[in-house]
Amino acid sequence: MKKCESCALVIVTKNEHCPFCSKKLISSEGVVKNPIYYPKKPLTTKDVKKTERLILKMGVILGGICLLLNLLTWVIKPVLWSFVVIAAYLYAGKFLTVYMRDFWKGKFGRSLVTHYIFLSFFVTTIDWVTGFSGWSLNYVIPFLRIISVILIGSIAFYRGSFWTSEFGYILTLFATNVFSVLMLFSDSARVIWPNMLSNCFMGVMLIILIRLKPNELKEEIKKKLHY
Repeated sequence: MKKCESCALVIVTKNEHCPFCSKKLISSEGVVKNPIYYPKKPLTTKDVKKTERLILKMGVILGGICLLLNLLTWVIKPVLWSFVVIAAYLYAGKFLTVYMRDFWKGKFGRSLVTHYIFLSFFVTTIDWVTGFSGWSLNYVIPFLRIISVILIGSIAFYRGSFWTSEFGYILTLFATNVFSVLMLFSDSARVIWPNMLSNCFMGVMLIILIRLKPNELKEEIKKKLHY
């Protein structure tokens, strides 16, 4: 064993120089052992962009192959299954990049909103390819919205960052609730109660915020709208 006086580490190695600072190692005889700690290299914006480019290139290749196979097998099975594969790949790729860019940095609000949007797109694609029975719009998306708001709100209150970080993302989910209101007046809304439940939940949340923190709510809305 050898010791690096600069890093104050005892390292089991045959090298003459420290792997961290490159300074010359000395003999560690009589020195008390300490755990060897190898610091992790933090992810950079360059790493994330490189990963995104790789995912995009692989997605183009995979999408092209799937579309070609789908066309070649159309006579045997006339189903656009390639769209489901492409949507699944897009969601998985976005999940990876969001984890690298946001989640590990503690930006949970943005991570959850991004997942909500892409997962909604994914389930809608599956519903559309399989004949569009409406289960994605009638059931999955309304409950995804409710679960996302509960998760963001719980994390925000636990971290004490509701008004500083996560409130803008909750407002974004409130805005997407307009879509569920429009759904109630369309032919796609074959089952009304899930969207009604989502609307009522968002309404109750908004009323609670207005009653408990009216000034903070007003100021944050002004900030987000740059008013």
